Amino acid sequence: MAHYFVDCSQSVTGIEAVRQLPLSYQWIHAGSASRIQASDRDGPLLPSNGVSNVVKTIYVGNLPFSATEDELRDLFEPHGAVRSVKLISDRETGRPRGFGFVEMDSAAAESAIQVLNGQEFGGRTLRINEARARAGGGPRHHRRAI
Repeated sequence: MAHYFVDCSQSVTGIEAVRQLPLSYQWIHAGSASRIQASDRDGPLLPSNGVSNVVKTIYVGNLPFSATEDELRDLFEPHGAVRSVKLISDRETGRPRGFGFVEMDSAAAESAIQVLNGQEFGGRTLRINEARARAGGGPRHHRRAI
């Protein structure tokens, strides 16, 4: 099966682009991924199994600096399939910053957030919630030696 990728940042344009593709399973990324099947070119796009497979990104904060991606995956997997794990490190030093992100299907993510938020991990109380989009993010100002 061929794979097609459509940027749906402009949702109307994205949906129209999907309707131009062959009638097969199509993946759309519009802030989250979901598997859909078009019923016909003029009709609405419907989930292929009637259930949304929307992927949610979970923010995991207050991690011990010794935490590994494998440990984080093991912590979240009892709640559902983990699609990805990313621990954030300082760009300049490479040292862990004490937070990361986990991607899971929507229902599994909700369960994990409810159960794991406030739990202790590696001697620290975790802060877990649905990740928010980064705001702005202009250039960083660094001090210069005089």
